[in-house]
Amino acid sequence: MLRWEHGVFIIGCLGQRLAALDYISKSSLALIYLVVLLAMGTIGYHFIENNVGFFDAFYMTVITISTVGFGELKGLTAASRPLTVLLIFMGIGLISFTFYTVAQAIVEGELRRILGRRKLDKRIRALRDHVIICGYGRVGEMTAKMMSSYGKKYVVIERNQERLKDLEESGHLFIMGDATDDTVLELAGVGCAKGLIAATHPDPQNIFIVLTARELNPKLKIHCRAYEDEAKKRLERAGADKVIYPDRIGGFRLAMSFIRPSFVNFIDVLARSYEEGEISVDEVTVGQNCLYNGKSLMDADLRQRYNLIILAIGMNDGTMHFNPGRDTIINEGETLLAIGTRSDLNAFAREFDALELKE
Repeated sequence: MLRWEHGVFIIGCLGQRLAALDYISKSSLALIYLVVLLAMGTIGYHFIENNVGFFDAFYMTVITISTVGFGELKGLTAASRPLTVLLIFMGIGLISFTFYTVAQAIVEGELRRILGRRKLDKRIRALRDHVIICGYGRVGEMTAKMMSSYGKKYVVIERNQERLKDLEESGHLFIMGDATDDTVLELAGVGCAKGLIAATHPDPQNIFIVLTARELNPKLKIHCRAYEDEAKKRLERAGADKVIYPDRIGGFRLAMSFIRPSFVNFIDVLARSYEEGEISVDEVTVGQNCLYNGKSLMDADLRQRYNLIILAIGMNDGTMHFNPGRDTIINEGETLLAIGTRSDLNAFAREFDALELKE
């Protein structure tokens, strides 16, 4: 025989099951509950009260469940009172359950948003020697993707609401705001950042970003995108270290796809390898205590030792020596540009006291 303790236990188990459901399941359950109540009340009033039609029975059910209390269309007999009481209690339960589900969705969603933003801000405040990416358009998105694939530290600044949703879904560290604002750049850690990439549009906005960032951190390495030719001089005067024209690069590749198709195919294969992590290009700077400082490429034997190809050497005078010969001497301060697999480049970089690439 069931006792009242058993009833309490069953109700408690049902409560736990309901609490574990997601919001869509709870909403579906509330809708099914409402349909069952309406059907039960309509059919019940129709058959218990012979003089009540289906529509009148449905109307009585609605005002009973909602506890509006407009009054009965027709006098009900005593036989309908138990049904009316049952519908009132079940209607109150339905209203309470619906209100609880909506309130829980609002409160928990807002709490998750606040706590998630605080956690994100904490991670951003802990960044050091990172790169700030201003703008998350096509160029900014690809820049962030490449930074992420190489395990580099970065934070994105964006103000467009639609792009902010993409940033959140992609898992990037980001700040909502205008990159020309001092406060926003300071929140992004411009004072302790290693570099900044201005990838917004149009050019005047990038100029303002460069001016603001350079004032906040004179040692910051700043690279920018540009559309107009005259913007380059303005960006350089504002403090940009390098200005890149994405449209020119695209036009160059389109033309070369007809003039030198094999070359473009090589670039495409290399780009895909970047994303898939097979083949990569890395650069290392020769330090004073480097093992190969003062040696020739033949004596260093880097190709046999690391299975790499030295593409070029960045000379101390700022020039680039492409396809260096075996007798080329490796000097302190020069930069070696090499191509190979990630694992080989890791071993190569460690010998030069460089940062290890993310495998």
